[in-house]
Amino acid sequence: MIPLLAAALMLPFAGGQTSTANPPAKKTTSTSKTKAKAADTVPDGPPMTLDALVKMLAAVKKGIMDQPRILEFINKRNIDFDATPENVSTLMTAGANPEIIDKVSVLRPPPPPPPPPPPPKPITGTLRFLCAPAECMIRLDGGPDKTTANGHLSIDDLVYRTYTVDFRKEGYIPKSEKITVASETAPEISVTLEVKPETRAKWGQQLYISAVQALGGASGLAEFKVVTANGGASSWNEQGSQSEWTIKTTLSGDTNLYELSNPTSGNYSIACQDETCNPPKGKGPKGKKASGPEADALNTNLRQYNRYRLVTLLQRINGNSYKLAAPAAPVAGSPNHLISTSSDGIYDITLDGANLPIAVDYHSSDGLATAKITYGEYAALGTAAKYPHLTSIALPGAKQHGIRVKYDSVTAGK
Repeated sequence: MIPLLAAALMLPFAGGQTSTANPPAKKTTSTSKTKAKAADTVPDGPPMTLDALVKMLAAVKKGIMDQPRILEFINKRNIDFDATPENVSTLMTAGANPEIIDKVSVLRPPPPPPPPPPPPKPITGTLRFLCAPAECMIRLDGGPDKTTANGHLSIDDLVYRTYTVDFRKEGYIPKSEKITVASETAPEISVTLEVKPETRAKWGQQLYISAVQALGGASGLAEFKVVTANGGASSWNEQGSQSEWTIKTTLSGDTNLYELSNPTSGNYSIACQDETCNPPKGKGPKGKKASGPEADALNTNLRQYNRYRLVTLLQRINGNSYKLAAPAAPVAGSPNHLISTSSDGIYDITLDGANLPIAVDYHSSDGLATAKITYGEYAALGTAAKYPHLTSIALPGAKQHGIRVKYDSVTAGK
């Protein structure tokens, strides 16, 4: 009798229903009052644990409690566990009806799943470029252009694969290469872009105009054509023998007259029209006339001097049969090279930082004729021109061969 009495005393606390001798109360028409009355019969306590609900469901199976009573406990006390799939499965296995499952899911839904871990960072490498001429633009797989700094560029965080790399610079022929990234740091890749022919021609024309302007412009070149100059000349024959002469040069526009004298060898003179040179008409200078090897060497050397006079050279290389070009973009204040090419030969002209011609290398197309010309000691002439007082011409040969003319005075006009 004692165990039965204890079970009957525990049911009101646990939520079970007790039998009574009194007849059931009359039903009320107010649902809210009914719910409130039912909740009032649930003793106060902590939130319901999963284990407590499982035990109550076990009591339902034994007929000690019903599931609506369990729902009353849940409504009043709440629950202290989440409605995870595992916990819901435990309740369903214990016999919980859909109402209990729905209530538990509303009160404590399962927590959201944790975010997935970030994907592992891919192994990447760096490409380093050296582009000439600086600066050029570099593009990977058709992406945005990146510009080098002093010719150098590094591109980081490149996944291991093959890229199409384009190199471009205005005035140069574009270049494209396939480059594979297979290590974190690869050796620097050096690329040189080739200049477009039309760009070389543009640079050459710019340099020619700069050289003419440095000499005094068109008016300056005109003053070169009518000049009287006096000085000295050193002549070397093909055997390397040297002779010294005084020289008077008279340029009249249509004829260039060169008169030389030497106390030992005598006098020598030659008159040139364009590149055709002959002894001058008339008696010429008085006194002994030079002859022999010295005179023969003078004849050759003066013809070359007349051919490579600066104003004559500048007019020749800009003629219709010549094409001007430059191997590199002109750099202000630095030496530059001007190239003039024809079917007959090529002239490589060096301009100093002020764009004055200072040296010329000439090579004929057949390879039989060469000459090295040097201009220097520029001085003002007339109203605008700068005239080179020093001109040297080195001709090919086993020994020193050519002529060096240095004027002490140069006067514009007759």
